[in-house]
Amino acid sequence: MEGVKSLTEKAIIDGGSTLFLLIATGGALVIALITIFLFKDRKLQLRLCVVGITISLLIIFLYYNEIRKLSGSISLSCIFVFLIPVAFIMAARGIWHDEKLVKSLNKLR
Repeated sequence: MEGVKSLTEKAIIDGGSTLFLLIATGGALVIALITIFLFKDRKLQLRLCVVGITISLLIIFLYYNEIRKLSGSISLSCIFVFLIPVAFIMAARGIWHDEKLVKSLNKLR
């Protein structure tokens, strides 16, 4: 009877569903934390934002594959995954504007 019960239960997909999804989510978190504190090196900060965008899009792709494989539902915390690339894009845009401002001020000297 336990086998039948597990077949009828729906899986809940979250950040720890698979090992690769867990590692990618942790990697995006670490890159975001490192990026915050690199405000003195804007070029490296911008490159890390691009890496963060790439990893966050990979995470969305992995969630999509997990949902397709399983007949499960998404946990509420998975909705925040769609906000991660938006936050990285906004950060990259702000860093780019700061870099342009610093370059223009250096031309005035």
